This record gives sequence, structure tokens and C-alpha cells, in this order.
Amino acid sequence: MAKQQIPNAEDARQALESIQEMAQSARKRAQPPKWFGIVVALLAGSMVALAVADLRKWQVLSILIIGIVTAYQGQKTRVAWTAYPLKALLLAPLLLVPLYILLVYVGQQITGAIGQWPAALVAGGALAAAVYSLSVYERSLFSRPDQGASTR
Repeated sequence: MAKQQIPNAEDARQALESIQEMAQSARKRAQPPKWFGIVVALLAGSMVALAVADLRKWQVLSILIIGIVTAYQGQKTRVAWTAYPLKALLLAPLLLVPLYILLVYVGQQITGAIGQWPAALVAGGALAAAVYSLSVYERSLFSRPDQGASTR
């Protein structure tokens, strides 16, 4: 029976550093770029603005563009959804869906006071700011060594 060699401390340290470098590389590859958060925020804001302005038929265009941008980004990074932090995946729909409904309602209610387009822009801008803030939070999760693509 062959005797197993026990690695020395230097070899073990180099192996750990190599693993940490690979994990950092995976986190960096999975992290969405800034432009992605900005585009999705603007498109989500446009959906609220169109709903408040009573132009709901044009929301389909925003939804299609969000789908195209998301598919492009997924194809570009080739990272599975399981690589994303679980906090961000759960927080987004739980926060944004009720906020979308609330902002459409509030925007429609303030239309009489400030006008249809200003109300639409205020409500759309509020959702765009919320989506962008969530995007910034998600990017911060990827920059932490204990989060991102290597852990859930």
C-alpha cells in the first residue's frame, strides 16, 4: 500500500489562494454591470409612467425590452440564476411588485392635482429609483467576499 504524502503548509496555502482567486473571478463574472441596472430601472419606471398616463398598451414594449436586455445579459455572462445572492432574488419581487401597484394607484390619484404627465413621471421616477437602488444593493452583495457566486 502506497503511503500518502501530506502537503506542506506552503502547498496548502497556495491551494487556498488559488481557490479564493477562482471564487473572486466567478463573483466578478456574475456581477451585473452598472448599465444593466440603469436600463432595467428606466424600463420599470416607464412601465409605471405608462400605466399612470393610461397608455397601458405600450407597456408590452417595455416588458419585451426588459426580456431582451435580461436575455442578452444572461447570455453574455453565462451565469445561472443560482449564482445570484438569495437575498436579492427574494427581495426583488417581494418589494417591487407591491411597490409597482402602489405607485400606479398613487400616480392615478395625484393626476387630478398635478396633471397626468407630471404624475406619471413622478410615479415612474419613484419606481426607477427603487429598482436602481436594488441594483446597487445587488452589486454590493457581489463585492463581498462571503457573498455572490460562491455562496447562496
